[in-house]
Amino acid sequence: MIKTKLITLFLVFIFLSSTITAANTFSVNELKIEVQENGDAFTSVKYSLSWWESFLLWISGIFGKGGEQIEGIIENQLGREISSFKIEKDGTASFIIDEYTGTVDREYGIWYYTKFYLSEDACEKINLGEVFVIFPDGFIYEFDGKLPNIKHLEDENLAKLYLEAKITKGIYEAIYCQYEESQIGKAAGDFIAKIDMEFINMIATSPIPYSEFGSLVSLAKDFKTDMGEYNKILDNTMAASHAWGEIRGHKIGFSNNVKNMAELKEEEISLIYSIISNDEISYESRESLKQKLIDNLESQKELIPKMKGSAFDVVSISETDSSNVKEIKEYFSKILKNTRKLADTDLKYVEQGLAILKEEK
Repeated sequence: MIKTKLITLFLVFIFLSSTITAANTFSVNELKIEVQENGDAFTSVKYSLSWWESFLLWISGIFGKGGEQIEGIIENQLGREISSFKIEKDGTASFIIDEYTGTVDREYGIWYYTKFYLSEDACEKINLGEVFVIFPDGFIYEFDGKLPNIKHLEDENLAKLYLEAKITKGIYEAIYCQYEESQIGKAAGDFIAKIDMEFINMIATSPIPYSEFGSLVSLAKDFKTDMGEYNKILDNTMAASHAWGEIRGHKIGFSNNVKNMAELKEEEISLIYSIISNDEISYESRESLKQKLIDNLESQKELIPKMKGSAFDVVSISETDSSNVKEIKEYFSKILKNTRKLADTDLKYVEQGLAILKEEK
């Protein structure tokens, strides 16, 4: 009897396992590729399965084949073999892609290039989500739904500037939207999302020491918390319009300075990306981009003290204010206080970047 059941189960397994294809097995919600100096890549994935896919893999697991199924599908989708495959019960897996990158030595540095990429069709079939590619100098590339061919010029100093700019740009954008466009808190979640905690947490795995960005990471978390609470109050109190009007009336200069900083950060990010990802531009063009980056940082150096000066709290709390109005003003004061801290931290990175870039010239 037991033997008959095992044979039946085996036949069911054969039938069901044949229906598991590369096109329908799982969704890759997050793919993280950490390039090693030898060109291999340590890769980790966060994936999810439908109930039917989970059932098929459960059947496979009875015969000790569940992990092998997923490993085989990953290899099929990548079009190459992987090694050191490990699968966890929490929906994560890790493996090594051998020879993921190659390098080319040039007069102005070492260029990395990826030896393969996923086509748009392949990405759609596996429902690819967020992708992070981390290079040995600490630079983190972000993609959504795609894994393209990547060229990268190794430069630890530019990597630090880039990561700092990515963090601060998100915070500046969130502050500006919070102040200028939230319309008494409505849709504030979209503004707060500009502080990309997923990316910020990813920095912990970057070759650049996590402690390098410790104060920025802490500030980003504080901003996220305070803005969330602030908007929650605005959304749920009739007193919001009075307090909001008073805050806006006192902070027009502050708003403009923060907006300008966000725009400068956006330009800085774009310039650095162009310098380290385009291996086809001439030496002269690259030097021109570096000069534009220097000009950008000089503008930031002038604007940061102005932004810090405009971030002092001049919104007074009156004894006649209701408790809700007081709470709104107190939270906005926290945002201003954190902005001043951010200005001090940001200025340090800007000055370091300028010193390095000018020395190189």
